[in-house]
Amino acid sequence: MNVSKSPLRRATALVAGSLIGMAGAVAFASPALAHHSEISGSAKCLDGEWVVDWRVNAVGSGEAGQKFTFTQVALTPAGTTIDNPNIATGIELPAGVPLTGKQRIPATTTERWATLTVASEWTSKWGKVTEKYPVTERVRLRGKCTPPTNPSPSPSASSASPSPSVSSPAPSSPAPSSPAPSSPAPSSPAPSSPAPSGSATPPVGIPEDVPAEPIIDETCDTITIGVDNSNNDVPFTIDYKTSKGEERTLVVEPGKKGSETFSATEGFTVDVTFTVEYEGETYTESGTVEFQKDENCTGGGGGGEGELPLTGAAAGGVAGGAAALLAIGGGLFFLARRRKVKFTA
Repeated sequence: MNVSKSPLRRATALVAGSLIGMAGAVAFASPALAHHSEISGSAKCLDGEWVVDWRVNAVGSGEAGQKFTFTQVALTPAGTTIDNPNIATGIELPAGVPLTGKQRIPATTTERWATLTVASEWTSKWGKVTEKYPVTERVRLRGKCTPPTNPSPSPSASSASPSPSVSSPAPSSPAPSSPAPSSPAPSSPAPSSPAPSGSATPPVGIPEDVPAEPIIDETCDTITIGVDNSNNDVPFTIDYKTSKGEERTLVVEPGKKGSETFSATEGFTVDVTFTVEYEGETYTESGTVEFQKDENCTGGGGGGEGELPLTGAAAGGVAGGAAALLAIGGGLFFLARRRKVKFTA
């Protein structure tokens, strides 16, 4: 009696069956995992206003002629828009083609971040594929953006120039009342006198030269906001006010880091005011930080990082195909364990 099957051959059959099952599952699931939105942006101060250049790409599965639509488009600061009309909800567009647009923000804004949030839905041979979580990109508005100076002084100079022309005919007229119109002329410099009073307003916006950096960290259910004051020699004061009405104040001493952590859910915001004294001036900077759940959080709906939900026939196809291929792998394993016996005379 000879045994024709060796343990090594059975182990090889087991590995081969497992690989077939996993390869099939990946093949069925890959069309959904390929769909995702990508956002990038940069900000600069141009002609007295913030200009944010956005680039959005709704990446599809690579199918020929695949289309998508935005199901959500949102910008901050509130009230701003983007100049590309295609970056809007309800418009069917080719998938995988980058879209660009400019967002213009007044230089007087107190917000220090510009954000763009999108969510997309693709058509596919597997059915419709919808992004589970919206994608948000934030761009820091760094430094100061000074509004263009008012050209009012130049007209005042021009208004002064006609006054000599009016006074020149005065000698020709014998009436002594002609010099009287020239007396209101000195009143024209008067509008320039309030201009210095504008410099007396307290400065808003912390200079870039201050050696400190904000701290913003988010998890699945918390948000942490503070400042890294390690390289600074003056204290930082931070005032917090949450959307739930809670108020806190934190003083971060020189050479240290400090922060406050809040429990957060979707829609939770924190109004933050940073105050610091620098070169004899007191500077303040305020803004609203909106909680954005970490992209690695599943939100109780199952699925891993980067996973997208399947709808319609796609969900059944993945489940049925993976189960069938895993069953084939298991069958190969059990067949490999059977020993064939050969009788010889």
